[in-house]
Amino acid sequence: MAKFFDALAYEKNEVKVTHTKDKKGVHESIHVKLSSGFAKFEKNNQKYEFVFNHQHQEINEDCFTSVKEKLVK
Repeated sequence: MAKFFDALAYEKNEVKVTHTKDKKGVHESIHVKLSSGFAKFEKNNQKYEFVFNHQHQEINEDCFTSVKEKLVK
C-alpha cells in the first residue's frame, strides 16, 4: 500500500478517481488510475480490499472510509 501512496503523492494532479456504489450500499468501490498502474478500494458486504497492480490486501472499514474521504470529491 505504501507504493500506491508514494505514486499518488507524486502524481497528485494527474490522478483519475471513480467512485461507484449500489443502491443498497452493499457494494462500493473507488478506482484510482495512475500512470504507474491502477488501484481499487472495494467494499463487498463486510469485506474490504485494496488492489494495486494485481497485489491484493485486506483492509479494515476505517481505512476504506479514510480513503473515501480523501479521494472522493
